[in-house]
Amino acid sequence: MKLLIVDDDKRRREKIANLLANKGIAAKEAILEADCTDDATRLLRLQYFDVLILDVVLPKRNPGLATPQHGLDLLSRLNRSPSLRKPGRIIGITAHLEDSASFRSRFQEFCLTVLEAPENSEVWFTPLASAVAYQVSSEISRAIDVSPCEVITVHGIRTFGQWQLRLKRLVEGNIGKVKFNSYRYGYFSTISFLIPLLRASEVERLSQHFRMLIKSPPKGGYVIFCHSFGTYLVAEVLKGMAKTGVNLPLTTLVTAGSVLPSDYDWSPVIDNFGCRIVNDCTDGDYILWLAKLAAPDMGMAGKCGFYGFNNERLMNRYFTGGHSSYFDGENFMSSYWLPLISSKEHAVEVDLREASTLVHEVFEKLVIFIGDNKLLVAASVIGVAVVRVLGMF
Repeated sequence: MKLLIVDDDKRRREKIANLLANKGIAAKEAILEADCTDDATRLLRLQYFDVLILDVVLPKRNPGLATPQHGLDLLSRLNRSPSLRKPGRIIGITAHLEDSASFRSRFQEFCLTVLEAPENSEVWFTPLASAVAYQVSSEISRAIDVSPCEVITVHGIRTFGQWQLRLKRLVEGNIGKVKFNSYRYGYFSTISFLIPLLRASEVERLSQHFRMLIKSPPKGGYVIFCHSFGTYLVAEVLKGMAKTGVNLPLTTLVTAGSVLPSDYDWSPVIDNFGCRIVNDCTDGDYILWLAKLAAPDMGMAGKCGFYGFNNERLMNRYFTGGHSSYFDGENFMSSYWLPLISSKEHAVEVDLREASTLVHEVFEKLVIFIGDNKLLVAASVIGVAVVRVLGMF
């Protein structure tokens, strides 16, 4: 979902953007801003916005004189010009209460809502947030009604996947009824995670469930959300299905906190199913350092991302936080995952990583080196130990 805030008051623009992001209504990166009608016109030529929040009194360019006429001119151009992409909904705001009666009726010809937004009050934040949330949910619901899809969720190890139920409730409460298939495999221990044979048995078990599920595929295909070890299970199942020619109507795969190596080859999955892959990472996911160091064939794509081009087919998104911070509250899932359930929505590219220290960089390179050369490092350690033992005699 994309939103455009057009307001010459920078402080108020920032307040609105923060309000919508903090409530999980829209990702901060999906909210664009303009401070005059000329800038707004340029943006409206380039892309479609689900919601336009428009200050009634605006300058044509900045700096310049702000008048209601400039806002009306922009609305008139939106109404008659095919070169401007018409927003899904327009919400007018104004702090000029003394003038609102004179232009309210004209603005309401184009806007469903005109809110009084005085500078010394934040009471209007609630109805504004409600109006935007309704429009966002409506857009996703409409797309799903046209092309109904099903969601598949797969949790990680050392958890029973409580986030799966929370995501289901979040979807049902915001965009209506979507069929959920929440895969549970119990409490998979860390020891089992380290043993390839046990991991392979979990992959085979999930593969059998997938093959039963897709016998009656939905019109809109499947959207998969998986976390941690669940990303490995899903990736291996999908790769196996792609190689054997299984017809899977997969539209979107979302991986979070992935234990897969950064050089994992996704080409069979993307080429055979025509899906997009969105890989969500956090800069403080140090659990993945342990996965890289200790587990055969595992990596830390949930921290470093997958190598290669970052685009609509395979997009890495970077956030601050730890291994399970995606599930701290509901804002992350609401802002970044709900829109992906609609296949027509583009993934928002995000990079919120903070600059890392030299010690962090050195240690991470060391983790990658040791992880890529586990057998060599183990043999060296054993060799040194043997030499020391022999030297005691």
